[in-house]
Amino acid sequence: MSDIIGPVYIAFALLFAGLFLASFLRPYSPNPANALSLRLPSVGTFLAAMACLCIAFVPVLGTSARLLATTFMLGSYAALFLWVRSWNQKIHLTLVTWTFIAILSANVFNAALLVFEAPLAVRVLYQFLLGASLLLLVFRELRRIPTKLGAIQLQVIRWSLAAMIGLIASWCWVVYAQQTFGGVIIFRSNFSEPWLAFVFRLFLTVFLIMAYVGALAYSVEYLNDKRIKTVIRLKHAESENQLLVKTLKEKDDFLRTVSFSVRSQNLPAIMGSLTHEINQPLGAIRLNADFLLAEIDNMAKDEQAHLLSQLVQGSEAISHVLKSFRRFFEVSSEHQAIDVNDLLSDVLRGWQAVFSHKSVLIDFEPQAPLYVFGDRLQLESALTIVVERLLDWMDHSNTRLQIDCSAAVDGVVVQVLMDGLGRKAEFIQMFESATQGGVSSFNSGLWLSRAIVEHHGGALGVCEVTEGLGICLQLPRMKDAK
Repeated sequence: MSDIIGPVYIAFALLFAGLFLASFLRPYSPNPANALSLRLPSVGTFLAAMACLCIAFVPVLGTSARLLATTFMLGSYAALFLWVRSWNQKIHLTLVTWTFIAILSANVFNAALLVFEAPLAVRVLYQFLLGASLLLLVFRELRRIPTKLGAIQLQVIRWSLAAMIGLIASWCWVVYAQQTFGGVIIFRSNFSEPWLAFVFRLFLTVFLIMAYVGALAYSVEYLNDKRIKTVIRLKHAESENQLLVKTLKEKDDFLRTVSFSVRSQNLPAIMGSLTHEINQPLGAIRLNADFLLAEIDNMAKDEQAHLLSQLVQGSEAISHVLKSFRRFFEVSSEHQAIDVNDLLSDVLRGWQAVFSHKSVLIDFEPQAPLYVFGDRLQLESALTIVVERLLDWMDHSNTRLQIDCSAAVDGVVVQVLMDGLGRKAEFIQMFESATQGGVSSFNSGLWLSRAIVEHHGGALGVCEVTEGLGICLQLPRMKDAK
């Protein structure tokens, strides 16, 4: 009998060592946030391997090896209990510490019972209650786990625990019957106690290996399921984030458009206020300067210095007003590569209802992409104003609006033409007065379109061809845009 105990349990120890390395190098846990639970399978398999080594050296070391084997085996049960518990809730270091302190104290008490030669029935019952209680705690934690995932692995663990509890009970009964009745009364004289003890320990170790293998398999499957769900949620969150970014950008563009429109609509009142704020210090400067020129020979130096300081203050007041006026009209811009054909399509799409109402035909065929560099919102505003002004100018004799976008040497030319050349001189006069910023032409808005186009390095003017009369925009072209 003693000849095969060593090799068999050394083989079991190597098997547990393999499980230890697998769990240590690739720690799995259903709860990745619980870092402490990642080390529990490593601790459990290590203690089980040490228990197998102690059993293998029982023929050499005797009773002390049995006590160490019991201590390590119960420690392995405790680690399995904490590991399964971590699948339901977070494990704190305090619980782990007190659990292993309790196991160590229980094994110290078990050694004390042996040293002080306590009755065999007491020692056997104590060992049975201690081992079975730990396994029942593991079984209790397993019942709390939903069986939607890893049902086969959980069943393997449950059946292994039930078999281990039965083997521990049978083992304790064999030892008690051997010492009390002089033989195994169930089997009479057919089997000896050492042989049955070896068989029970053998199967107990096998079922413990099955329990740890099932637990590792369940952890792997559970973690993979969590990773898949996390990837799906991340993709969903990313799509929602892109939609949110798009919505926020549209909101920002809308607010910028509204803000700029409000400024443009209030321009006459603003210009009146600006005229008042500038004329007041200019008048003071003129009066002080005239008085200084007329009386400079009769004035003291202090009076001259006082008048000069008033002139400086008037000049600074004008500078402050102009700076405030400039800040009022500052609008942040976002320059990017813009396809002019795509921009024209967006502008015309927004005017479809107006075109249908006025019975105006649109002649526009988008060609190959032509890119310019600028702010899309500003250029769209400039084109919108041009289309709007031409629609207002058109009468019953103009029924078609031709739009053409073509590439020049270093630029992109956009022509917006009305059919016919009627009222040509009047149209040119209107365009010149509108773009020069006459007081009576602020509502026409063409001055704003010209300012935007010139700000982008282009030009805006009247376009006259055989097909008709209209407005032409020229913008610098991006040759390297893709």
